[in-house]
Amino acid sequence: MSVDDVSTSKSARIYAWLRGEFEAERISAGDKLPSENELGLSFKASRPAVRQAVVRLIHEGLVETVRGVGSFRRKTLPAQSRDVALVLPSVTSYIYPELAEAANTAFRERGFNTLFDCTGGDSTVERAVLENLRARRPAGVVVSPIQRRFPDAEREADDPADLRGNLDLLKDLRAAGIFVVLLDNELGDDSFSSIIMDDIAGGAKAVDHLWSMGHRKIAVAWRPGHAPFEARRRGALDRLAVLGGTVGPAAELRVDGKGVERVEAAVARFIGVRPFPTAFFCANDELALSLAAALAKRGLRVPEDLSLLGFDDSPLARFGGQPLSSFAYPSRWIGRRAAELTAEALSGGTTTARTRICIDPVLVKRGSVRAPKAKRRSNS
Repeated sequence: MSVDDVSTSKSARIYAWLRGEFEAERISAGDKLPSENELGLSFKASRPAVRQAVVRLIHEGLVETVRGVGSFRRKTLPAQSRDVALVLPSVTSYIYPELAEAANTAFRERGFNTLFDCTGGDSTVERAVLENLRARRPAGVVVSPIQRRFPDAEREADDPADLRGNLDLLKDLRAAGIFVVLLDNELGDDSFSSIIMDDIAGGAKAVDHLWSMGHRKIAVAWRPGHAPFEARRRGALDRLAVLGGTVGPAAELRVDGKGVERVEAAVARFIGVRPFPTAFFCANDELALSLAAALAKRGLRVPEDLSLLGFDDSPLARFGGQPLSSFAYPSRWIGRRAAELTAEALSGGTTTARTRICIDPVLVKRGSVRAPKAKRRSNS
């Protein structure tokens, strides 16, 4: 390791420590920071390394220096921007256009300008977007953050990076005085304002509905890599176990990756499983309709041969060729409420208030769920 690498590493440690002191309010607004000498001795760091850490905080608007006196945590943040950022996996497809439109309208009505950005569901892209926002310093950020995995007791160990995503950058934004609202994922942190679905309850409700229709051979179709999908899977499987339904390989159709081809490959692997399901609960509508198409190629029709239940009540479910029973994701309400929470916090002059909204999924019944064929025959 070079001298420059060592200096950078120590500077990063000093910066992180100071940020932690700010977060915990051990260094409050207006308090003087430890001197360069004190920080240097504590971290065995050179003066340039200490200054680099402090300059970074000055650049972020958190610290100000008085010549001959020292550095202080700022009492007031720089003049507040009227820009707010909305960061979503997509702003042009699925459930997100309605959310984005509603949020933009609500922000505009309250005198804010909306900055849109799209991560494509890629955590690396999300990181770059958040780093850019940290430099740009909007007044607020509403983000549907990427969390690759949901905590699962069956796993021997969970990679913290999978569970926390870009939580460190979201904390950076908040520490810089930017109000942050999380949508869909809380990343295991309960200190942010958030609007989420109760995905575990949704999975359990899906099984209860299919069970009430007479289905006993129920499978969950899901794709790893997105925490809400994994939570819906967990809720469904746990409920199946309680009811005494199908367990093991016949209870899960796992799709590795995105795209119709990946769904067809998963169906090809699953088709020989016995007992074959009479009903599928799918982690979202997009997956449900891709699954319906893949099964149709094998002569299995929805709802004549098997039932299908989705999640999100997206335009695909509402207006597609196959009306799909699905749990509602109230995208317009969520977009508007997220904008209202942000505007309320900013207008109140505080960025510390926290609101958590957990939405109980509501089933929208359409024609894709029927009683199993054998039960229909016995009732006729």
